[in-house]
Amino acid sequence: PSLHFNMASFNRHAKFSTNLLGFSSLNYWSRNYDDLLIGRFMGSVELGLYTKSYMLMMLPLSQIYSTLARVMFPALSALKQDLPASRSLYIKASGAGNLIALPFLAGLSITSYDFIHITMGDQWMGVAPVLRIMCIASAFQVFTNPTEWIFMSSGRTDLMFRWSLVTSAVIVVAISFGVYLGSLQSVAWCYVAANALIFIPSIAIPFSLIGLSPLQVVHAHRGIWLAVALMALSVGIVSHAFLSSQPPLA
Repeated sequence: PSLHFNMASFNRHAKFSTNLLGFSSLNYWSRNYDDLLIGRFMGSVELGLYTKSYMLMMLPLSQIYSTLARVMFPALSALKQDLPASRSLYIKASGAGNLIALPFLAGLSITSYDFIHITMGDQWMGVAPVLRIMCIASAFQVFTNPTEWIFMSSGRTDLMFRWSLVTSAVIVVAISFGVYLGSLQSVAWCYVAANALIFIPSIAIPFSLIGLSPLQVVHAHRGIWLAVALMALSVGIVSHAFLSSQPPLA
């Protein structure tokens, strides 16, 4: 320790932190913009239903990926000069997240009406159709949210912030149009459309920082995705063909 102040070191940290602050602030407001519009133009009841569905569909992202992020940021940072190891670690960690989050979202979407009936009661049944759609949007975010690990560990929060300006604008426009259409389902479908529109560049840009090809991820995760598809198909067939006349708990 000394009284010497290193301006170059300070500038490096300030650049990283300022861009990260900008990204976090922008992300916060774009994620809450829908609440502001729905509460203002559609009413408190619709806002309550939408907020509950949004909270449920965000569970995998908030519980799984936020936990992984605390490990992955320092781990990828330590491998910053070893791109093959960085790619391997990212593929393994994102695959582990997929293995937990995607079945959760698929099952929740398929059984949304029974799930809400059992866990929250019939007074909240308005959540079910919105939740079913929002789970599709969350599935896109399962793939895009972990890319923040790459941006941050590569020291490219500037690129992350600039790209978030684009994604936030797309989401804000889509949500505004959904509110204009006048129903919670339209807001949810517009949110899905916005996530689909920005999906490819949202993974391609950070992948380029570590030389990772989307095809490599597809190849590595194909078994997980096939298992999720078979699980979703099985649950859908069983619940609609054999359990449709049974109590929701079945």
